[in-house]
This record gives sequence, structure tokens and C-alpha cells, in this order.
Amino acid sequence: MCIWFWLACANPDKSQDNSFDTVNGSQTDDSAVQDENNRQRFLVTTSILIQRSGHIRIVDRDTQEEVWFLENTDAPAWPEARLSPDGLSIWHNVVDAVSNNPTESKLIQRHSSGQILHQIQIDAAHHSFDFVDDNTLVTLVTDIRQHPVHGAVAGDVLTLVTHSAETAALLSTFDVLEPQPLTDMWFGGNLENAIDWTHSNAVGWYPEHDRFLMCIPGINAIWLIDSAGHLQTVLLGDGMTAEPYRNGPMGPTLPFEVFEGGSFSLPHGATLDSQGRLWVLSNGLGNQTPSYAEGYDWSSGTLERIMHLGTDPQGAHSPGLGSVLYIEAEDRVVINWGIWGVVEERTVSGTPIWRSDAPLGEVYGFTTAASGINEFLNAD
Repeated sequence: MCIWFWLACANPDKSQDNSFDTVNGSQTDDSAVQDENNRQRFLVTTSILIQRSGHIRIVDRDTQEEVWFLENTDAPAWPEARLSPDGLSIWHNVVDAVSNNPTESKLIQRHSSGQILHQIQIDAAHHSFDFVDDNTLVTLVTDIRQHPVHGAVAGDVLTLVTHSAETAALLSTFDVLEPQPLTDMWFGGNLENAIDWTHSNAVGWYPEHDRFLMCIPGINAIWLIDSAGHLQTVLLGDGMTAEPYRNGPMGPTLPFEVFEGGSFSLPHGATLDSQGRLWVLSNGLGNQTPSYAEGYDWSSGTLERIMHLGTDPQGAHSPGLGSVLYIEAEDRVVINWGIWGVVEERTVSGTPIWRSDAPLGEVYGFTTAASGINEFLNAD
């Protein structure tokens, strides 16, 4: 594997195609006095070049400058990257997005120089991961089972992984639902030898809520699961009802809440904020389906949409990847439009702040945030 790293603060090339266009990026008076430890100042975004290789870049939201860059010139893609909880290293996953070879899946820790510090082999892990504690991560693992009617069906398992590669399954989609075609993804997934039923694509751990988030576009749902692996909340998107859950393996008396009424479709990159609200990218299925960034609150007992932002120009379609991240200190959102190849920051009401357009042939993966990177850049 050939890896190049570059610190943009040394001599950034402003002529690159993926440079930032600041629409209204001047720093406000309030931001100067905000507690830097609580701000989501630095954005970590992955990029993929036609399903393989790509790079990771870190951008300073205050200046819209790229401050760190790591290139992946190998075939397997790096869909997601995050700074470690101690701020001293960066982690990313490795996924074979072309032939779906499960043995290519890894979680890798790197020094800011690009040097590999640690790697964990975890077969069939894909798309996304997060940190649970200093020794444990959580990720998604493909779970293929034989069904008497449908044949091989691929669900997903929410899985804990230690640094020594020990794994523990928390919850499988098969534990909750009977395999069935709930969306058109059932008829057109990415797996050659199995029905791509759930195709989970984003995971997050939110200790303040004691919840794992699992984003599942194949059944148009967001699941919230506690630290013991018990499903607590189901948020349903467009056209979905609670009926399949009532008829599932857990029986007619559901031990979890189900909220219907979401307008999202083929969700990607969902996140929670400190209030427990959902922020999600609605990619839509079909080339003529426009994509939206949405926010939801269900604290009142009903699933209420609190944000609905479209693309510019209107009607653009992003068939996959991407994320929506709520910036709490400024009441803004960072929208990674995934395969459409745009990352932008807006106010929740839609006012543009800045945006970045990927070069032709490059798409964005996911965007995560960190409060500071000095320790990472200066790590021994």
C-alpha cells in the first residue's frame, strides 16, 4: 500500500478542484468567545474514487482551510474516518466496495504521518464505525442467513470489537424482523450471492443517551439500541409502518417504541445531537429522486420533522453515502451529499455558509467532527 500524507498548513494549494467556496464564512463575534473544547471545529471527511482508493482530509470550519490530508492509493475504500477519543491518532475502516470480499475488512489506526499504529481484521465489517471506550469500537457486520423461501438473505449485526480483535454481537436485524421486501432495495442491492436486505450503512455511539444508532436504508429505518443490545426506538421513513415489527420475532407486544411518519427514504449517515434529535440524509431510490437533509424530533411522542433542506441546484440525486452533522455551537448543519460530491455547511433554516465540490470521478464518504487537532498533528 502506498500512502502519502500532507499538512496543508505548510503550503496549501488553493488551485485544487476541491477547494472551499466560502459563501458567508466570516467568524462571528460569538464564536471568538466559545469554549473550543465543546466546538465541532474540525471536519474529517473521506473521499472515494470510483469505489476504490481516495483520501481522508481534515478541514478547519473557521477558516475553510484543509489542514491535513492522507491519500489512499490502494484498491479497498476507506468509507469513514474519525479522530481517536484521546485526539492522538486517526482511525479509518477498510472495505472492499467492488467485489465485497469480506476478508478485506479492517479497522486501522494511524499516526498523523500516515504510519499504521494498529489494525484489526474483522471479516464482513462495512461502511461505518465509532468508538465506545478506549479499547472498544462498534461497527456493522454483514449477517447472511438461509431463508426457506428467499434463499440467502443478508442482514446486519451491530458488533463490538476490541483492539485485540475480540467481537461481540449486540443485535442482528434478524432478531427483530422477518426477511421480506419492505423497499425496492430488496430487488436491487449490491450483493451477488444474497439478497441485500438491510444494507445498514451508518453506526454511532452516544453515551449521553446510552444509545447506539443504526441506519438501515434497506428497510427505511433508524434504530436506537441501548448498551446492552436491546432495541429501544425505531424511527420509520417514507411508506414504512410498524406492522412488520409487530409480526416479527419479538412478537405482537413490542418491547420498543416505533415512530411512523418520517419522510426520509434510503437514509444514509444519520447522527444524533445532544438533545437526542435525529439528523439524516435522505438519498432516495431511483435516479429521478431528489435528495434531502432532514432533522427530526420525537420528544413530544410523534415524529416531527424540524429541518428539510434540498440540494443546490434543486433536485440533485445522491444514490448513496453521505451524512448530516448538527453543529451545536452555531445551530448549523454540515451536509455531506455523498455520491453527489458536495460537502456544505448551512444554517438550519438553509442559509449557505460554505461548500466544497469534489472533482469529477470522486465522491464523498462520511463526515465526522473533532474539537481540536493540535495533539494529533504534534503526536510523537
